Amino acid sequence: MSLTALKELMVLSTLRAHPLHGYALVEALEGGLGWTVGLTRPTVYAILRRFVDRAWIDGEAVRDTRYPEREVYRVTAAGERAHGELLRRCIGDLTEGTHPVAALLAHLDGVAPAEQRAALEAMCAERRRRLRALDAFPPHDGLAGRALALLHEQVRCEIDALEDLLR
Repeated sequence: MSLTALKELMVLSTLRAHPLHGYALVEALEGGLGWTVGLTRPTVYAILRRFVDRAWIDGEAVRDTRYPEREVYRVTAAGERAHGELLRRCIGDLTEGTHPVAALLAHLDGVAPAEQRAALEAMCAERRRRLRALDAFPPHDGLAGRALALLHEQVRCEIDALEDLLR
């Protein structure tokens, strides 16, 4: 499956569950699973623009008394259909994975030991930060909850492996 399709699926699925404005959407994805596929703030906003252009979502200006007017995005009927197609496409082509820690580790022999150690320490610190974010994320039922639990275990295993390398 293409990473782009998976990113789009994550954004569209989140909006299907909770109509949100862009900033809240980014926060939800960064605190949940979005970071696993590299969903950054600029990427999320680019995807939102594509979705508006495709008529998969529409926005409604909402004014909260404490904040300026914000565009809250909701999935349209076309977006609902697109979600099903996108989900089936991703399921049918589940051949790629994203394991940045393993991919980077495989290439660290090419740098000096001090640089290796600094890289391992930075990777470990980042994974600890991600684990704290996962711990703070609200519990979910069903397969979403299982996905978060799986991700928690993967990150915990990465931390353990990195800490072993640092000893």
